[in-house]
Amino acid sequence: IDVPCQEIQVYCFSGEPEFFVKFYRNNRVSIFDKNFISIGNIFNFREINYKIKYDEIIKQSYDLSKQLSIKFNFVRVDWILVNNKLYFGELTFSPYSGFHEFTNNFNFEMSKFFPITNTKTFNHQTFSIFSKTSEQQ
Repeated sequence: IDVPCQEIQVYCFSGEPEFFVKFYRNNRVSIFDKNFISIGNIFNFREINYKIKYDEIIKQSYDLSKQLSIKFNFVRVDWILVNNKLYFGELTFSPYSGFHEFTNNFNFEMSKFFPITNTKTFNHQTFSIFSKTSEQQ
């Protein structure tokens, strides 16, 4: 099926594009990983499994998204396609403003790219710096 793509969203983690979402004119989407393997349903609506081929538009969106996202732990880079030319849309730091639910499977897949570092353990002593003890008053 040859349905023109209107938009590409690239989900980037620490400067590395990991997931692509292509929106088509027939109100359908295809979701695939950086190896162009379909990852199935992430939105619970409109998903289709159009075969994805690596073309110049995908290469451009990958390369440019990588450059734009290098300084961020996470960002979605949006691209618009007009007459088969790629145009920058926006950088999105909270996709769908948190109002759209992803499937549990996709949430789990994305969580693999959020390393937990620099965590602090809070204990009784940590909180004592915020309040005066009876001895300090």
